[in-house]
Amino acid sequence: MYIEDHYWELMGKQVSNDISLQEEKELMHWIEQDASRATMLKNLQQIWWDKTLTYGENIQVDQDLAWERVKQRLQVNKPNEQPVKVKPLFRFWQIAATIALVCVLGISIYRISTPKMIAIATLAGEHKKVVLPDGSQVWLNENSEISYQANFANHSERNLELHGEAFFEVTKNKTKPFIVDAGKSKIEVLGTSFDVRVNKNGSAKVSLFTGKISFKNKQNVGEGLTLIPGDVGNCQQDGALSKSTYSDANFMFWKTQKLEFTNVSVAHVLKDVEKYYKVQFLIKDTALSTRKMTSSFQGDSVEQVISILELLLDVRITKTTTSSYTIQAIN
Repeated sequence: MYIEDHYWELMGKQVSNDISLQEEKELMHWIEQDASRATMLKNLQQIWWDKTLTYGENIQVDQDLAWERVKQRLQVNKPNEQPVKVKPLFRFWQIAATIALVCVLGISIYRISTPKMIAIATLAGEHKKVVLPDGSQVWLNENSEISYQANFANHSERNLELHGEAFFEVTKNKTKPFIVDAGKSKIEVLGTSFDVRVNKNGSAKVSLFTGKISFKNKQNVGEGLTLIPGDVGNCQQDGALSKSTYSDANFMFWKTQKLEFTNVSVAHVLKDVEKYYKVQFLIKDTALSTRKMTSSFQGDSVEQVISILELLLDVRITKTTTSSYTIQAIN
């Protein structure tokens, strides 16, 4: 059964929902002339839908090239040859092979033409240091991910997307801004160091250590914020921006493994130790909570921290469960 190239193209456009009204009208007129053509189109649509379920709704196909390659492989006659009768069973499998090949070829062509993306992620309790192609360094906190084009350093802008939390040390390049897509916000820098945390709802928080950054919402509604060292920028779920200063001196513990306290209450110290070591303390003597202390811990295990606290505070800290401790003054 010979089918003109033109109608193969129209069927391809129909199943991929890329056909104009005029082309659809022409195709329907052609199908009405032979009932078997309607069956063919129906089978093509079913196979296409099966493929898009496999590859996702956003499948993109270079139809012209894909159909051209398919037609070169089809066992159909050229215009100057005599028609060949095809058995119905073979016709169906020929259709199936045809549309499957269209999908595979289209996906391959799209992937070749799309720049390769690199994604790096961490699991719970895992931290990772990444050196980007431009020399910039990224430290990923647990349950976080960055993604970027493999050749992003060759573009006029160095674009990267973040989910979770990461600390950046960006290599300076005045001609190629470094841009972080962070939930509802966008961060633009030339060379600096900063921490960004993106929550699942899209809100984001950026804390600047060195340099200067521009902090905006993606919709570019209202003016963005310029942050300097010591500033914290917040972008809410609705895109609203605000600026403040560090309220937690130890929020970078996940990267530095350092806790530092200067003349603060014992309750404050224990709260941070609980937060960053994921443990719990029960204080038997409530008066102990208000005592002031100065100390620092870096690279210490929770057991080492507890031993130091016992010496500094003259208390006994007893382990009650896997992650719970009781603190009692020594009389």
